[in-house]
Amino acid sequence: MVFSFPSICMGSLWDSTLGPWYLPIEVSHTILYIVRSFSQINEIFIYHHSLILQSGGMVDIESHKATILVDLQDELRKVPTQLTNSECTICLEEKRCIKYCCSTIICKECFPNNFVHSDYKIVCLTCNKTLPAETVFVTPQFIQSLNQLDETAMMARNIDFQICTCGTFSINETMYAKQQCGHCKRWFCFFCNEDWDEREKKMKNEKYTCRVNCTWEMKITYQLVTLAYNSEMKIPSRRCCPKCFECGGYDSKCKYHGCKCGLTFCFICLNSEADCQRIYKSSYSRPCGNFAQQTFTMFPRLCNEK
Repeated sequence: MVFSFPSICMGSLWDSTLGPWYLPIEVSHTILYIVRSFSQINEIFIYHHSLILQSGGMVDIESHKATILVDLQDELRKVPTQLTNSECTICLEEKRCIKYCCSTIICKECFPNNFVHSDYKIVCLTCNKTLPAETVFVTPQFIQSLNQLDETAMMARNIDFQICTCGTFSINETMYAKQQCGHCKRWFCFFCNEDWDEREKKMKNEKYTCRVNCTWEMKITYQLVTLAYNSEMKIPSRRCCPKCFECGGYDSKCKYHGCKCGLTFCFICLNSEADCQRIYKSSYSRPCGNFAQQTFTMFPRLCNEK
């Protein structure tokens, strides 16, 4: 069963259509959604949902990022720079640059690509610390949009959470792929958010996946490719980070992968680089343990599995 939660106007303290399980509480300009777990009645989950659109609906992450990129150029025009020219850390040209944290100096031309590469966050190029958006940006609306993106991304890390194309978010208790949005009535694969299609795409209603390039299945499956630094070794073509659950591809270098979250881990045994070297006396081009298998149960969930 999927429980869908459509948008609710600000100021509404109770929506009778949702019944006693759903209680939105207005707090300033955000809404706290208190959702009682449907798998265990005694457990309560709290979801902090900042409004993205005036209608109160959510928007999928990729669409939100596209909107931020459009607004970014206008926002950069408002961001102050140093009074004199400095050498940009990235392009090494002398320009009026933005300076923040330790000694990050970056020009406005290089900033957008670095911002996207850092997953729409302000990251110091010296100490790798993630900084608040207001460290650089000045417009409250733009800063709020970035904070909302972070909140949505945090929720989307849960395998039982999805945002329909209509803006309604849902929580999947059964974990089967074929589900229907309670708001717009669209049938879709809960895990890749594609319209349900059994005829042409041959989607299958299985747990955690529809079997058609499905998002979470792609995170834990891979092909074996030759290690660039040792032709006698094979390595997975992609892996899911054990810390943040983001998927990364093999970059045709060594077996250690540096994730954006800061963890550097082995693509073979999935231990951190330090633990791989300590446990197996291994190195960047030498074998270690067996290929560690990842399963769907490793991903975080909002509701406890029965």
